[in-house]
Amino acid sequence: MSSLKTECPFHKSSLEIGSHCNDCDYYIQNNSENSFKFNKTEEDRNIYKSYENAYGQLSEDDLKNAIYSEEYQFDLAFETHNTLGSVCGLDVAELGVGRGFLQKSFLSETPKSLHALDIAEEYVRNASRIFNDSDNGSVKFSTSVGNVEFMPFVESFDLVVATDILEHVLNLGNALVRISRSLKIGGRFVCRVPYKEKLGQYSVYNNQRYEFAHLRFFDERLLQLQLEEVGLKTISFRRNGFQPGRFNQAVPSFLRKNLAKAFSLFRVYGANWYDFNRKSRSFPMKFFRLLHQPMELLIISKKV
Repeated sequence: MSSLKTECPFHKSSLEIGSHCNDCDYYIQNNSENSFKFNKTEEDRNIYKSYENAYGQLSEDDLKNAIYSEEYQFDLAFETHNTLGSVCGLDVAELGVGRGFLQKSFLSETPKSLHALDIAEEYVRNASRIFNDSDNGSVKFSTSVGNVEFMPFVESFDLVVATDILEHVLNLGNALVRISRSLKIGGRFVCRVPYKEKLGQYSVYNNQRYEFAHLRFFDERLLQLQLEEVGLKTISFRRNGFQPGRFNQAVPSFLRKNLAKAFSLFRVYGANWYDFNRKSRSFPMKFFRLLHQPMELLIISKKV
């Protein structure tokens, strides 16, 4: 882990792994070789403790039985990696590793280093298993457990990738400041977030099981403004995550039901709901994406 530069995020003072900050109770606990855990001060941590516990439970459930279709997650990981390009020779951090689909894709190349971070310890353990099974010993691999809002990295990475993370964090400003701080000058931040999503589905009154689910959604302009505030200049946007029957608002409402029936009849959507996103990547099927509203927005930005 010698290539990682770490600091107390609250005081910007250098802090070695295995140490407490002299000015507060922030600490970086060294769990084992190439693995550590970090946390904010113990004061006023009640909501964050509940938040951590919620994602601990979610990770255990998800690893036993995938919450989202594995085929769909694989497709999103493929599109994300394909859009951002090669990671060969780069110092890479993946924030929110989840079930590890993007991590596996990265390990198919040879990044200089790969750091896997998640708030849930079970996901991080799974990331270590994926790396050990990959037999890619040429990659310098490390992990950390902690909340992205308080991660200690400073100018450590050429590329930071966060997929399906920013909609979950309690304080978006905290997370983006620390992400920007972790990048080298000229480094890229790539994130994938929900696009113009309806949030009622995440209410406990609609049988949402987990206390903290999606707390916000994004569109291009909103996300760009948030990134600019922390010194990240937008390079490009990409929309992905297309599902059957989720039509663009430009499609008149009276046409949507008939179009959905026609597309199903002629097998445009495929046999399973996740087939459409994969099929519609290539010409001429790509045309049908124009009629549908994506689930996800992918943005590539650069630290200036």
